[in-house]
Amino acid sequence: VKDLEFVGEFQLEVTRSAKLDALLTYFDIEFAGGCDRPVKFTTGPKDQLEQQTHWKQTSFYLDEELEVQLGDVVGGELHCKKHARNPRALEVLIKWEVRRGGDRVRSKYQTFVVE
Repeated sequence: VKDLEFVGEFQLEVTRSAKLDALLTYFDIEFAGGCDRPVKFTTGPKDQLEQQTHWKQTSFYLDEELEVQLGDVVGGELHCKKHARNPRALEVLIKWEVRRGGDRVRSKYQTFVVE
């Protein structure tokens, strides 16, 4: 399924100094084509008042904690593709960097398998 292979960019502004040890992902979706009426929902932490689903958020635990400060920006890319050997799994590569005052203070990447 081609829809399982994509690259998405993200940018998060740090609202308080802390240790960052995971990234949380979710999705919003709309089924509109060929439907009598469009159906849309989110698995995000907000706006779940309408309709809950069996799909949930996914946590990606980092292999080391990142020290972040108020005002830092954590940004990067999430690459998703089908797992080469397990048809029910996804391989996710997350590349990120921490910017402080416009300067890159840390960058890294990590690969995850989601089953």
